[in-house]
Amino acid sequence: MKSQSDSNHQSWRRSGQLLAPYLSPYRWRLAVAMACLFAAVTLRVVEPLPLQYILDHVLVASLSGNVAIAADDAMAVLAVCAVAVVMIATVRALLEYGRAVMFAWVGNQVVTRLRTDVFQHLQSLSMAFHNRSRTGDLTIRLVGDLNMLRDVAVTAVLPMIASTMIMIGMSIVMLWIHLWLGLIAISIFPMFWFAATRGSRKIHQAAKQQRSREGALAATANESLSAVRVVQTLSLERRFADTFGGHSKKSMKEGVKTSRLAAALERKVDVLIAFASAVVLWQGARYVLAGEMSVGGLVVFLAYLKRGFKPLQDFAKYTGRISKALAGADRVMEILEQRPAVSERADAVDAPTLRGHVEFRDVSFGYLDRRPVLSKISFTVQPGERVAIVGASGAGKSTILSLASRLHDPDKGTVLIDGTDIRSWTIQSIRRQQSIVMQDNAVFATTVRDNIAIVEPDATDEQVETSARAARAHEFIEKLPQGYDTIVGERGTTMSRGQAQRLAIARATMRPLPIFLVDEPTTGLDRNNERLVVDGILRASRGRTTLIVTHQMELAAQADRILVLQDGEIIEDGSHRDLIQQHGAYAAMYMSQQTRNLNHECALQQ
Repeated sequence: MKSQSDSNHQSWRRSGQLLAPYLSPYRWRLAVAMACLFAAVTLRVVEPLPLQYILDHVLVASLSGNVAIAADDAMAVLAVCAVAVVMIATVRALLEYGRAVMFAWVGNQVVTRLRTDVFQHLQSLSMAFHNRSRTGDLTIRLVGDLNMLRDVAVTAVLPMIASTMIMIGMSIVMLWIHLWLGLIAISIFPMFWFAATRGSRKIHQAAKQQRSREGALAATANESLSAVRVVQTLSLERRFADTFGGHSKKSMKEGVKTSRLAAALERKVDVLIAFASAVVLWQGARYVLAGEMSVGGLVVFLAYLKRGFKPLQDFAKYTGRISKALAGADRVMEILEQRPAVSERADAVDAPTLRGHVEFRDVSFGYLDRRPVLSKISFTVQPGERVAIVGASGAGKSTILSLASRLHDPDKGTVLIDGTDIRSWTIQSIRRQQSIVMQDNAVFATTVRDNIAIVEPDATDEQVETSARAARAHEFIEKLPQGYDTIVGERGTTMSRGQAQRLAIARATMRPLPIFLVDEPTTGLDRNNERLVVDGILRASRGRTTLIVTHQMELAAQADRILVLQDGEIIEDGSHRDLIQQHGAYAAMYMSQQTRNLNHECALQQ
């Protein structure tokens, strides 16, 4: 029980830490909103007083025959009190309107800025983090949890603050009206606090479990829908439906549990309030009969009692929603507490315009606790030189590109560009001078033109077409229904893999950047698309320092140099002709692939 209490308090503390920096720029607006809130609460406190005056000095006095005010004066007093009630209510409504709008505006501003920062932070985290995370769950945290945090802050937390201020004000007035009756009324607070503390801990735990289940639910849906073609091809619909249904049932159970616990807390509060009201009514009536309290005083006291207990009802009502928001804040904080595997030095500066001289000097690297992927490799690439990197899967080829673009930093050794350790520069300033074509390239759900020009938004139509021609993509683009204005399906589903690769190559040629990184561009392509992609790569790499990771020996043969990796070490380094003459590992791979291609073409001809 104590650990749950500590967890609840920690969630409040973490939520405060999360929101405090974002609330600071709006402190003056918040101050105005709080002033409106305080003024509205004050008016709520004085609102019942005209009723007491009418009851005690007009109605009761008239009914008892002890007329203290003339009839005409009584009507005037009634009119004044009625106008006062309307005026108080009108001013209070305007103040509460201003407070609500102000808080809602600040809440939306805070969450908008926070969501942007969380999104940017997510993009900066290492691939290791994204590999072990589920996209659907991250999306729920980024959108659902933050929206819930905003909505609850506006619709629950702030009203509870107002209600708490009302409770304090009403309690003071009740003690002023009648000390002992006031003490009887507020004696319920310790009992409520005990019940609320126990109930809120359980609700918080259930709500946290529910948010976690909803994250798993979204992750399963995203995983299935993003690979729906594979799911249908392998007849996995039932399996994913069962998994989705299982998570949905668990989420439903946690949701029912949260609602049940919140409802139980609400009913306990209702019973406590009814008990306190009955005691106050009984004892208050005795005071009236004994002449120690006026009828108007008792009626107004009961009105204050009802309003003073409203915060207790609000707390019970909103506990479930607040607990979900706190759980969401915890989940957002878990993201923000993740640190990028690659971080910039405090003294890092922007890289100058690069020439493209790349050097790996005794570089070693390994993922997590696995054996080193690269072991003390050293090589140099001259500006404008085209170097192919070949070897078996898992030899460390793609890791070299990751190190060159600072997706990872070496465990030992140094990666240099133009003779400078790249860790001396900011990450973005390095990547802005590199073009990259990956094995699986992102194709966005927008026009073909925008997909190509996304790295250069101000590019003209002529520049886009020039890049497409260089990548051998113009021919298939022209055949699309709207040409360059054709909308591409999400994740490139309306394009073949070869077309998507050529689109990525066109994108990489939009800016004449000094360094060009290519990772397995021909994987999974047929011979015709393979040739088109190879031709596009060769055109795009002219005059640029180029590192090409490939299993396609014909592409490697076009490079100025070839590095052969085996078990994280460079075992051969030379031109295609030199390596063929050495009859080593490269020659064996080249001849084996040539034989397979020849056999394949012969089979097609037959």
